[in-house]
Amino acid sequence: MRERRFGRFSRSLRFPVPVNAGEIVAEYENGILKLTVPKAEEVKPRRIEIKAS
Repeated sequence: MRERRFGRFSRSLRFPVPVNAGEIVAEYENGILKLTVPKAEEVKPRRIEIKAS
């Protein structure tokens, strides 16, 4: 998403899956805000080993 505004404003985002709020990282550099929002553990896909004989 790209936006350009002057003055104060706020933005709210809704995510379609649960996120890990304790690990959200926000970086602001050269007028660009970058958010890193990791998924919660129960949502991440798991690899299940299948043993065949």
